[in-house]
Amino acid sequence: MSGLGFTRRIAVTVCGLVIVSAPLGCGRTGVALSGLDESGDASSSSGASLTAETTDSPGPTATSLDTTDPTLTTISESSTDDDTSSSDESSSSESSSSSTTIEPGCGMGTFVGDAIVRNAEDAAELEGFDAIQGALFVQQYGEGSLSELHCLRSVGGAVDIRENPGLVDLDGLDQLSEIGGYLYITLNPQLNDIAALNAVEGVGDFLFVTDNPALESLDGLQSVASVPGRLRVWNLDNVSDLGALSGLGGAVGGIEIGDNQQLVNVDALANIGAVAGSIIISDNPSLSRLDGLGSVSGSVTDLWVVRNGGLDDLGGLGSIEQANGDVRIQGNVSLGDLGGIQGLGVVGGSLNVEGNPLLVSLLGLDGLQAVGGNLVI
Repeated sequence: MSGLGFTRRIAVTVCGLVIVSAPLGCGRTGVALSGLDESGDASSSSGASLTAETTDSPGPTATSLDTTDPTLTTISESSTDDDTSSSDESSSSESSSSSTTIEPGCGMGTFVGDAIVRNAEDAAELEGFDAIQGALFVQQYGEGSLSELHCLRSVGGAVDIRENPGLVDLDGLDQLSEIGGYLYITLNPQLNDIAALNAVEGVGDFLFVTDNPALESLDGLQSVASVPGRLRVWNLDNVSDLGALSGLGGAVGGIEIGDNQQLVNVDALANIGAVAGSIIISDNPSLSRLDGLGSVSGSVTDLWVVRNGGLDDLGGLGSIEQANGDVRIQGNVSLGDLGGIQGLGVVGGSLNVEGNPLLVSLLGLDGLQAVGGNLVI
């Protein structure tokens, strides 16, 4: 089987409030205009990293795995009584009609361990299996689809699809409904369609779709209802909306939307009510509104709205009351007011409002009571 395997204080008056902040050099010091680097990781101009919430490892690559060939096993199926002399014909008929229909060529049970698919031969080794006990890695794969995985219904670990030069679509994963770990789709230059993921109802960790230049939409993620980890949509040049994520609700571990040239809104995120980590909205030149974040309430870690050229207000962020980390409203050349963050009362880290040339008022910070770090306006 091949290849398987952050004593003096400064008082600043803002909107009639006295805000005490630590001077530069004490406590948190990241005040320079900061953004996110090309890979999507947060950094300042001095190279300071964002908090761990936005730099979680995306998971192992295939080269870091133990590539010892995992064992192929078949889970035995419960036998049925073949006694045709049974007098309970109705019971037998009911049992037969309630049994799961197995697609021809499927039913081989569970593949034990992690599965790594790098070529057609690796994919063929997985044909017929209904489940993978560990993770599924598809990397450096030259074929156009994953048709040999047509029986696959569940993956106990992550599904990691990256750096596949020939992959055009995910056909073959049409029956996949359960992913126990993260879902990461990245750096696939020809991938233009992920519709085959339409049966996936949720993931066990983060969901990243990044750096896929040919991808035109996120269609295929409509059934995803829960993401306990971070949601990242990054560097997708041709995606104009997040409509396919409209089913996603409840709490997520973070929201990171960046470097999407055609993205005009985030309306599809309207059902997300809480964010345990950071909200990063960066470098989306066509983004005109944030209304889709209007249901997010309570506290977040960091709140960054950085270099979104078409954004003229912050409507949609009004229910956020506290940022335990930094708040950065920077480089938004069309931003006219701060009215959208009127609910913000406490900033645990630094507050940076700069590089917004059309901003003539600080109205919107009326409710601000405390800034724990530096204040830069």
